[in-house]
Amino acid sequence: MNKLKTIIRQFEKKDYWGCDFIIKERILIFEKLSSQQKERYRGMDITELNYKNRIKTLTIRHNRKTVFKNIINPIYNAIKNNDIGYLVKKLIYNNKFSIKIFEVLTGLKLPKTNKDIEKFLNEVKLNMGGLIWETRRTF
Repeated sequence: MNKLKTIIRQFEKKDYWGCDFIIKERILIFEKLSSQQKERYRGMDITELNYKNRIKTLTIRHNRKTVFKNIINPIYNAIKNNDIGYLVKKLIYNNKFSIKIFEVLTGLKLPKTNKDIEKFLNEVKLNMGGLIWETRRTF
């Protein structure tokens, strides 16, 4: 799990999913509120700075949940169920995040090209379900 968190943080620092844009948009929406609407938030003891930090925290938290739900869990299930077709579609050479997740979950290093990745997955498909370290699945 620590390796997964490390990988997610690395990709967040690169703004791989575009969270910085979403955060800026939400802050702009807050700043455009009338003083009366902002007062509602201040009544809840939230200053503008605290609110900006809260927007950032909630956006990143939501993004992580989405990443786990839409990327990591399907890859985990495909590995567990030997779904080579799904893995071939998701593990293309320019999808760096999915490849990193696969490598962390299985401990296998994937080749560089799509053709080699497909060939590699077909070769190891018999053993794939046993490759996942169950102790790592804590999400």
